[in-house]
Amino acid sequence: MKGKKIIVFGGGLYALRNMWLDVANYGIEIILVEQDPDHIARDSVHSFIHYDFSDHKLDHAHACQIEKLIHSLGIKPDGCLPLNDECSILAALVTESLELRGLTYKSAVIANSKSQTQNALGLHDSLHLKNVSDCDMLPGR
Repeated sequence: MKGKKIIVFGGGLYALRNMWLDVANYGIEIILVEQDPDHIARDSVHSFIHYDFSDHKLDHAHACQIEKLIHSLGIKPDGCLPLNDECSILAALVTESLELRGLTYKSAVIANSKSQTQNALGLHDSLHLKNVSDCDMLPGR
């Protein structure tokens, strides 16, 4: 991963403050896209882009704007990922628009919908896993 440029959506909580320095020490360049202009990671990442993507109903429009910002800054990322579930669809849209490896839009939509996740896994409403031994009830086991 050394030398890679990764777009990260959402800076996370204060508890993650040391993670950004650790990532930089590994030689990974983080391009952080964050809603909070004063986020604690602002000075710890390679590039910081303040962008208000709080209305996730507009994720397609946000993805277009963020893609333009990335291009205008001359950034050539190697990957893109969300730091939290809220940003997964947006990250997937940007991943696909920039033709990067990573989360696809379809998989993000499925993962964000409990019923679609259950359908994708072939689970039925009557199946409720309560402990490790219940995994034997999963399809294909």
